[in-house]
Amino acid sequence: MSSKVLTNELLLTLKKFSGYKFSPNKQKIIYLVSQADLKENKSNKELYIMNADGSDPKLISEKGQNLAEPTFILTGEKIAYIEKGELFMMNIDGSSKKKISKDCKINSDVEGFLFNENLTKLILVKMVKVEGLQVNKGNEAYPDCDKATNCYIANDLCYTHWNSLQNKIQRPFIYDIKYDKENDDIIIDEKSEINILEKYTFECPSAPFGGMEEIDISNDGTKIYFVCKRFTGREYSVSTNTDIFEYTFGKDELLNICKGVYEKKDNLKVNIYEGVDFTLSFKNQQNIIQNNVMKLYGDKTFYKKDKNGKIDMNLGYNMSPKLSPDNKMICWTSMERDGYESDITKLCVFNFETKEKYYITEGFDTSISSFCWSLDNKTIYFTAVWDAVFQIYKTDIVNKKVEKITNEICNYSGLSIIDNDHLLAKSCSMSKPDDLYLINVLNKEIKQLTFLNKQTLDEIKPIKVEKRMVETFDKKSMLCWVIYPPDFDPSKKYPTLLYCQGGPQSSVSQFFSFTWNFFLMASNGYIVIAPNRRGLPGFGREWLEEISGDYYNCCMKDYLSAIDDISKEAYVNKDKLGAVGGSFGGYSVYWLAGNHEKRFKAFISHAGVFNIEELYFETEEMWFPNWDCEGAPWILKDGEKFKNYLHSPHLYVDKWDTPILCIHGEKDYRVLHSQGEAAFHVARLKNIPAKLLMFSDEGHQILKPQNALIWQREFYSWLDKYLK
Repeated sequence: MSSKVLTNELLLTLKKFSGYKFSPNKQKIIYLVSQADLKENKSNKELYIMNADGSDPKLISEKGQNLAEPTFILTGEKIAYIEKGELFMMNIDGSSKKKISKDCKINSDVEGFLFNENLTKLILVKMVKVEGLQVNKGNEAYPDCDKATNCYIANDLCYTHWNSLQNKIQRPFIYDIKYDKENDDIIIDEKSEINILEKYTFECPSAPFGGMEEIDISNDGTKIYFVCKRFTGREYSVSTNTDIFEYTFGKDELLNICKGVYEKKDNLKVNIYEGVDFTLSFKNQQNIIQNNVMKLYGDKTFYKKDKNGKIDMNLGYNMSPKLSPDNKMICWTSMERDGYESDITKLCVFNFETKEKYYITEGFDTSISSFCWSLDNKTIYFTAVWDAVFQIYKTDIVNKKVEKITNEICNYSGLSIIDNDHLLAKSCSMSKPDDLYLINVLNKEIKQLTFLNKQTLDEIKPIKVEKRMVETFDKKSMLCWVIYPPDFDPSKKYPTLLYCQGGPQSSVSQFFSFTWNFFLMASNGYIVIAPNRRGLPGFGREWLEEISGDYYNCCMKDYLSAIDDISKEAYVNKDKLGAVGGSFGGYSVYWLAGNHEKRFKAFISHAGVFNIEELYFETEEMWFPNWDCEGAPWILKDGEKFKNYLHSPHLYVDKWDTPILCIHGEKDYRVLHSQGEAAFHVARLKNIPAKLLMFSDEGHQILKPQNALIWQREFYSWLDKYLK
């Protein structure tokens, strides 16, 4: 019988499964394991190898290393990886470690890499300074002021992004290479360097989270496929319009796979926003944008009209290009509408031979996450969220029929294929972090291959997680997760937390967060109810989009329906209720603080929006408030501001009466730290118990281990003070 419960410290020492690759002969799997080093205040990523059946796992890197992007090369004889910004290779047992082309000057500051199958080309992604960026540090603008590193000069929007100053961007560089067998080295031809975007300030991969999944290369190395949003500054900040491009060696042109046109590299057409007032909602600008696209590209496009005469423009995010194994087709994830980052993501296929572009998940009413091709080029497997869990599906690229493969209470991600009968995928739940699993697509058998935290979890008292269907104020059915403490006794009364999700359109699924951890909340003696309120994916487009332009109505009523429903239970202490959340969840907490009618006794808001009108003037991704708030706060509709501005949390502070903890990071450029400070100031001016937890070296998320530990300690200290 387990005697321990999960603690703040124990949570942060759990291992994270951070990525994997399998060998060309399907016999071996390499995988990264990340673990926090609290003493050194950093995280390490160490490399392991095991047999394809999960047996004989071995550490092949040194303890305490921080490796990235491991992959098999030379038909599986070697492993290439990044360490401290340089490209290395070693034998599969970890021996003979060496820097690739050790004397090569270009092999530094590497963010990512990709070899073609024949090992004739190498793509290196680097973070580089590019002439014409919208921001410079003082010492960059004025070299004689070499100590002026703490000031910057901006000349356009999006000079900051999420948690960093955008004075450098990612760029792919392409090189000819060859394997020197005698000296056991991969020789990089420095003179062969090609920078496809050399004349532009466009980035690739996309900030802030894009990586090598945005680039693919043909088996023979003659063609490169990459994601690019061809805008900077003002246009970049208002658009989600990314495209997939094909570059062919020896040709001075790029094929825009999404828009269906060839463009000269020195004459890329990008001004599709001419005449568009960016302070108005993109919902009201789609016709102007589409007309501008047609003016630029005319009849040369691959666009098709549906039965209603609507033209497919691929104007939103187009991401993650993956070539079919025979290199005759390419598939990617696609959003229809520009400026709407949470649009339904569909799988789009382009056939190079027929020049046909078509969607293969058109009737599937939720977004696609990870995906992979079958080896016979006929099927695509993918993960998607439905009913608050990410499961594995497949679709035939000809008949487009979607079939569900798994049916578990867990989240699958990171999908790849071993053979036509077996998939690999990560899987986690609210009770355990990610491990790697083998899925038989024929008989649906599932085998766990890694057990990173088994010993630790076996020693910890388990929690119970249940689905609970709650009737909303308008008689709809809402799926909620209820998480119960270890050794739950229904004859006792428990303090209870309402969890408010961020996004605002990200699923409350079976995730295992190292910040918002339901296992830890329950282990601290709290019942947690986590509703999939209006605005979350996995329940159809109508449910998803009911939050756009209307943060305060259905969504907030859903939260209150959830907490009121669970409060009917005898084991819930109705006098000890709290509400917690981050980002939009933090906004929700601030809004509830002025509208909860004495339900709650404590609030915690992390990186929350307090003044939504002020947010419009402060944030960097302007497409977000343009879409979600329907336009700028000075634009009037029927003589009034748009609804979200009229119902901003700061307008209800006259009703604030409950203790509140405000948490923020000073490097948070999505939601500036002034939002958290303003909420804290209001609470104290009203003589309400309040605390401000500010991290000067963190952004929208808390990433450093010791900061994360302080976050957890303050979080539970605050809740325990007012709810226990």
